[in-house]
Amino acid sequence: MENYINIYFQKYIKYKKKYYTTKKELEQNNKFYIVHGTNSLINMLKIIDSGYIKSSSELTSTYKGLGENKSSKFIYGNIYFDEFIENKYSSTSYKDDYMNYSIILHPNILDEFPIFVNKKWNGDIFTQIVTDDKPIEKEIKIKNIFEYIKERLQDDCKEYNKTHEILFSSKIPIKKYILAVTCNECENKFPEKLVQIKKYLKRNGLNHVKILSSNKPVNNDFLYKKD
Repeated sequence: MENYINIYFQKYIKYKKKYYTTKKELEQNNKFYIVHGTNSLINMLKIIDSGYIKSSSELTSTYKGLGENKSSKFIYGNIYFDEFIENKYSSTSYKDDYMNYSIILHPNILDEFPIFVNKKWNGDIFTQIVTDDKPIEKEIKIKNIFEYIKERLQDDCKEYNKTHEILFSSKIPIKKYILAVTCNECENKFPEKLVQIKKYLKRNGLNHVKILSSNKPVNNDFLYKKD
């Protein structure tokens, strides 16, 4: 009887440790946000004014971004994890800059909008997160995305945003999810652009949105810190 209790106790300790290790990993990997980049200030201001990020199939050629030569029904972006900003997982440095004009979105967007996650750019589908995923299912999928990106960086992929891409299939209302916008070097070199962005944010009720004057990634603590 005593031996049976001891075996049971050892298994309890083993699985308890495994549970807390997994729980810690899932919580750590949940520090992320979504970034949608565009190729011009005009395009970013158009998004702010319209209140939506739209696919290229819904835009005129004037406002099409990276896929301006193609018409796509998807909206593209990347997932940025805090863990990768410090370059912990690669033997060589990699470019992790946002595009000069980008919109940073809250991770809660995944509660209401399903996404596909592709390997690399235009690669095969790696996974899909849907709105009716249970919390633990979503956390495991996010962990798998984290591990896949980590693997790509360890294989010396030179650009973070080319390790993967995420695809939304419907237009995104930004007011509910927007955390920040980027305007690279605006503060020092292009102050007039900074003034313009502030004007557009204010008239659309987005005064709370941070403006980042660098395209170097920031972590979640910075995004949520009150000015």
